[in-house]
Amino acid sequence: MWRLLLWRQLGFSLADIAGLLDAGAKAEAAALTAQRARLLAEQATLQRTIGALDRFLQTSPERRLTMQTQEFKEIFGGFDPAEYSAEAQARWGESDAYAQSQERTARYGKADWQTIRTEMDALSARYLAAKSAGHPPASAEAQAIAADHCAHLERWFYDAPPQLLRGLAQMWVADERFRANIDRADEGLAAYQSAAMLAWANMGAHE
Repeated sequence: MWRLLLWRQLGFSLADIAGLLDAGAKAEAAALTAQRARLLAEQATLQRTIGALDRFLQTSPERRLTMQTQEFKEIFGGFDPAEYSAEAQARWGESDAYAQSQERTARYGKADWQTIRTEMDALSARYLAAKSAGHPPASAEAQAIAADHCAHLERWFYDAPPQLLRGLAQMWVADERFRANIDRADEGLAAYQSAAMLAWANMGAHE
């Protein structure tokens, strides 16, 4: 019981703890390292948010509307969606997923994007922990993460049938920008994440 309470105090979910209770020392150390990385990422996100909030409070109401793009870049570490909007429209503008994403994200405020970023960081940390523990992309552990990743996409952006998931997973490794961004956490993480999502999509979980 004390180990369960300890893991909970360290921020692990009950599902994660179930796997850790019987894990060896190497897998346990990898999980702790990944959890530390996730918490540091969350801490950095909170610090950026607090800084943005302080600056926002010091700004006159008349100028606040012009800060939206800058705030988005602060939350997502410098990423500016405007730089990719034309490319995204050219590649997917005729798709239902693009229309859904445009309609949903138009309603999101700063708090929504912060929640999205936190969920994305948590998913990345879980992929990293599974990879570090030696779980294959098609393992039950990695597939549980891919399932939650799919749910994240469907909750915030668009419906995600197998065909869309396959294309998305392939893009994570085929597009240098996506691969480099994912691999910032760990070399090879993009390939691992892609393989896990491909395995999830190919199981026909949503067919």
